[in-house]
Amino acid sequence: MLDCEIIGFRDTNKRCCYITPFSLIHILSGVALNLVFKKLHPNLRYKFYYALTIHTIYELKDMYINYKTDGPFYTNKWAYKKSNTLGNSIGDTFAFILGYYIGIYVNDPIFILIYLLSAVTFYKLKIN
Repeated sequence: MLDCEIIGFRDTNKRCCYITPFSLIHILSGVALNLVFKKLHPNLRYKFYYALTIHTIYELKDMYINYKTDGPFYTNKWAYKKSNTLGNSIGDTFAFILGYYIGIYVNDPIFILIYLLSAVTFYKLKIN
């Protein structure tokens, strides 16, 4: 397996961590996406696979930004993002799946707002 710590405050290319504070956002995003699918498309089959595809695209974007250092899509504003390892993407995906399954038992749309507020807060404070 990858040489990563299980839990850490920050994931970097030099110190890989599966679970970081941002894992909470991935759990909340799983809950929120489950709720969105339940509300907008209650009869949709394979909701989990659609949700996992959306999250995987997000993680692939993170990996692209982490390992792509030149080209038309790279800018200096992304330099702080150079800290997302494969191990962290795996941990984020497991956190998202956990959140998605928690969302099965949650029916209060307030969790969508909690997710959005948490994501904005983490981004603004540059946590992780």
